[in-house]
Amino acid sequence: MSIKQTILLFISVYLFIFIVGGIGYYYTHPTGSAALSQNPALVVLSHKEYQQHPPIKPALPKKEPSGKIAYLTFDDGPDRYVTPLVLDTLKKENIKATFFVTGEAASANKDLLAKNYLAGNSIGNHTYSHNYRLLYKKPQSFWNDFKRAEDIIYQDIGIRPHIFRCPYGSYPGFTAPFRQMMGGKGYVFFDWDIDSTDSNRRNMSVSSIRTATLTQINRLDKQDARLVILFHDGGGHKNSALALPDVIHDLKKRGYAFGVLTPDVKPVQFKAKT
Repeated sequence: MSIKQTILLFISVYLFIFIVGGIGYYYTHPTGSAALSQNPALVVLSHKEYQQHPPIKPALPKKEPSGKIAYLTFDDGPDRYVTPLVLDTLKKENIKATFFVTGEAASANKDLLAKNYLAGNSIGNHTYSHNYRLLYKKPQSFWNDFKRAEDIIYQDIGIRPHIFRCPYGSYPGFTAPFRQMMGGKGYVFFDWDIDSTDSNRRNMSVSSIRTATLTQINRLDKQDARLVILFHDGGGHKNSALALPDVIHDLKKRGYAFGVLTPDVKPVQFKAKT
């Protein structure tokens, strides 16, 4: 056998192995709808599929339910790894929550934002940049950044949320001029009653998040309680998702129902800095 024939034989064998291996990988690592059917918690509706075949949009409640209500809220997402864990827990527990998304994260995870919204959760605006210095420099700076996020959300899921949460909370940066501007435009902002403390420092443990949240729930628990609970589902907050089931189970044992925030819900707001 000549050198030329040997080279051709080697190339033929290599191509055969490559093609057979590729077919095997396709069947053992499905994509699209096949992958979704095997692992719906981690695979999400593609943005292209959503735009071409948008499912019926969920209707949010117009009136606040009676009795003890807990509003689970999540800031800074959607994140490719953390948000699906949260959505999986919510689905298992058959409850809805409110997600205050940043424009930057939403732009990077359009398919995940669509899945979140179509699951019946409430979507709020958390500005585009989440940049404290930029946002609270003057009201117009806040508005420009806010609108940038709103436009991204609208392009992705077809709504312009009228609820929002100020990055780092409304105190002290969101002063009276900011509040007057946003209120005059018809927007409602929400702070929180209970801070899970999951953003107090990097790598907060599951037990620390759980203990801090349950301690505050116990302190504020009463017959007509309305609790707005702050968590984060941005990058690096896996432990928040892991602490969530225990918090939900505790609230259920105490007789809480779960609601989502809308403009019709009485907001929890920190007092403005004078």
